Amino acid sequence: MGSKGAAVQSSQGDNENEPLWDARDVAGFLKVSRSWVYSHTEDGTLPSVRIGGLRRFIPAHIRSFARRESVPAS
Repeated sequence: MGSKGAAVQSSQGDNENEPLWDARDVAGFLKVSRSWVYSHTEDGTLPSVRIGGLRRFIPAHIRSFARRESVPAS
């Protein structure tokens, strides 16, 4: 997935130097459109963090979302 962006330590402690994902990375991982990612981010069902005017995604949280596990609040 994305090779750019800030590294983040997940609350689960795995992949702590993994860069944040953007909507394109999430869409590719989940096999959905970017518009689906933006829609579900806006309605709060897809976990994300806001950095300035941008939305970024913690990979471990997206993996948990895909497994339908609870995701820590960001």
